Parts: sequence; C-alpha cells; structure tokens
Amino acid sequence: MSLAILEQITRELPAKLSGDVVSYAKSVEAALPEIFRTADVRRTDELARQLVFIAGVKKLYSICSSSFWILENSLHALRHQAQEVRLGSLIVSRGSPYFRRLQQLQTDLVEILSEQGLFEFMELGSYSEIVRRLSRER
Repeated sequence: MSLAILEQITRELPAKLSGDVVSYAKSVEAALPEIFRTADVRRTDELARQLVFIAGVKKLYSICSSSFWILENSLHALRHQAQEVRLGSLIVSRGSPYFRRLQQLQTDLVEILSEQGLFEFMELGSYSEIVRRLSRER
C-alpha cells in the first residue's frame, strides 16, 4: 500500500476528487516524522506506506460520507417544508437517482472498508493512534 497505489485507485475518480485525495495523502506523508515521533513508534517504510494509504482512503471516505450525510440531514430537516432540494441545476429528493447513487456509494464504501479491515481507521481522528494500531498488528 502506498501513494502510488492510491493514485492508481483514484485515477478513475473525477479529477478534483482525485486531486483532493492524493494531495491530502501527500500532506500526511510530509508529516510522517512528527506522526511517528508523537506515536512513539519506530518508523519503517511499510508502516509509512500503510499510513499514507490509509490517510488517502480516510479523505475519500470523509468526502463521500459527509456529502451523503449533509444531503440526508438536509432532506430530513426540510421534510415538512419541502420534499426536495436544488443543488445547482440538479433537483434531489430521497427517491431521486442522484440520492440513491450517493446512498449506495456510502453503503458500498463502508462494506468494502469493513471487508478490508480498514473501516476501524476511518473513525480514528489521530494518525498517531492509527500508526500505533498498525504497529501492534504487525
């Protein structure tokens, strides 16, 4: 797992989304010395690669999850006043194809991350804690 693999994975995504994910992972890569120091874990190339990969996946998950939950919560809060919201030229309701695709993306992403043993890392806020967990699992 590495930045190169992350770049391969995100190649199929829209350019803005891919760029955001990869640049975030690169910023975590630049912070690796501090992360390992704070975690009090000896840095290895493998742990560093895993952490950078997880950082990119966390960013992707965060973008997808927040997009879904913002829309879900907006539709829920407005349910008595409106059944749909306008996003630019797009009108979205709970039954719209856009909402259903976003909902399915969220479900699929959680399922894949869980199957791959990565979902636990999505809920951790500290990269120091993530690197400690990774080092304990080795």
